[in-house]
Amino acid sequence: MPRAQGSLILNENLAKQLVEAANWVKMQSDEGEINPVDILRWPGVMAAQEQDLDAITAEILPLLMARWMILLLPAKPKVRR
Repeated sequence: MPRAQGSLILNENLAKQLVEAANWVKMQSDEGEINPVDILRWPGVMAAQEQDLDAITAEILPLLMARWMILLLPAKPKVRR
């Protein structure tokens, strides 16, 4: 069964500009370190690919309906012998 999966999108140009700016600031003050995770956290550097909600719905809806029917249908009485 296919799974709906997204991937991360990296804005490489923005990330490079941020690294260059961080390096410049570091050279001016001669202090601190550049944390790559901080660059990746910057708004606009990373984005998640949009999910195909139709594919997700098509995959999940039949399962939910089946479970719902199990809950709604009365249980069959057990026959004792």
